[in-house]
Amino acid sequence: FWVPHRMGGGAPTLAEANRMDAEEAARKAEARRTGTPGLDTGSAEAPG
Repeated sequence: FWVPHRMGGGAPTLAEANRMDAEEAARKAEARRTGTPGLDTGSAEAPG
C-alpha cells in the first residue's frame, strides 16, 4: 500500500496525483482523437 510522502513513503501528493491523472487523460484523448494505437495504454510514470 502507498505511504504518504510526509511519512517517508513514495505516494504522490493529491496535487501530483491529480496532475498525473490529467496528463494521462489528455494522452488517452489524443490517442482516441488521432486513432494512434498504443498511446492510450500504460503510463510514463508507472510506480516502481
